[in-house]
Amino acid sequence: MKVRLLAACAAIAIGLVALPVAAQSATTITWSTLATGGPQVSDVYRALAQVYERQNPGVRVTVQIQPGTSGEQYNRYVTLFAARDSSVDVISIDVIWPAPMVAAGWLAPLDQWFAPERRTEFLPGAIRANTIGGRIYGVPWYTDAGLLYYRRDLLEKHNARVPQTWDELISTAQRIVAAENNPQLGGFLFQGARIEALANFFFEVLWSNGGDILDANGRVILDNGKGLEALNFMLDLVRRHRVTPPGVTTLPTDDTRAAFQDGRFVFLRNWTYAMGLFQSEGSRVQGRVGIAPLPRGSAGSASTLGGWQLAVSNFSRNKEAAYRFVEFMTGPVAQKAMATQLSTVPTWKATFEDALVKQRAPYYPDMLKVALNARPRPQISDYPRLSSIVQTNLHAALTGQISADEAVGRMTREIRSLLGQ
Repeated sequence: MKVRLLAACAAIAIGLVALPVAAQSATTITWSTLATGGPQVSDVYRALAQVYERQNPGVRVTVQIQPGTSGEQYNRYVTLFAARDSSVDVISIDVIWPAPMVAAGWLAPLDQWFAPERRTEFLPGAIRANTIGGRIYGVPWYTDAGLLYYRRDLLEKHNARVPQTWDELISTAQRIVAAENNPQLGGFLFQGARIEALANFFFEVLWSNGGDILDANGRVILDNGKGLEALNFMLDLVRRHRVTPPGVTTLPTDDTRAAFQDGRFVFLRNWTYAMGLFQSEGSRVQGRVGIAPLPRGSAGSASTLGGWQLAVSNFSRNKEAAYRFVEFMTGPVAQKAMATQLSTVPTWKATFEDALVKQRAPYYPDMLKVALNARPRPQISDYPRLSSIVQTNLHAALTGQISADEAVGRMTREIRSLLGQ
């Protein structure tokens, strides 16, 4: 598998203009990253690092694949950078992290290497997400958004259309599950563990019913009735409609992907990376999965903007060499390899016009449309704390520790306290 991946990555690199070569003295670059999706994803990352080493004699890249969720990765960075640790040069960062990381002094500005004319080659929203105070601190790697995955074969079998509204999703899931009479088949799965994706799903439901965390003036409005409506909807998925199992409260992002890939659900809310795995060899749903925007509420469909960037640690002793690796991993060779072997949505605009990418990933236009219309999470400097407040109270309600009213009340009070309101 690794040999095939390396060969594929190398083949993609053939014929492309060589990127600037890092210094020829012996240099080691250490890259710390998540690889959500398991070995298939981490193998692609390592294969690309080997391609870079071949193009840059004298440079060695150490890839540190970190386990767990994005929140756990962020906590590892907190510990690492609080100690001003220089052992990591390049880090993968979630789209919500640039502002707090820049405020903490963890990221090196990249303006001296990442020229304005090169930035125009990327999706503009991804560039904006990495620009803080007029300076650029990260290079867009791939963009992302919450999507609805559905079993195309089951919908066709039962003459059902792709749900346009949340009510349609519930009724369609109930009808198909009842007709299949398979105790191993569930209706709809979202990420219910106490992680960032749980907060993201809540935002999507909240936005789709016309609610929000903050108003245009930055005032907390979660207690205007819309927050309670959104949380009650999530609880009803489990308790009243029974299309989502109670065990959802233990499931992080990739566990929900694996459950759907194992053929155990009709619908799934997840990120773009999952599609490539659903289509992979050995997947029980290969060739049977469709994608769509998340269903509409009273105010329309809403998706959380996601995406990852590569950044250079401010404590790295090899900042320029680290940036040259970032330049490769966010450039045409790597983005094409990831687009054809995984299903991450490129940020390098020209990738979408590549003939091989169009052939192997015909679903990208649909994914890109959702990503371009996705909404950013509340844009405050201490977003990680806000998210923790939301996650904790949502999870307490989903596990029956507190009522929905109490959860929304606590969220509102704690966020107001965080923002000094």
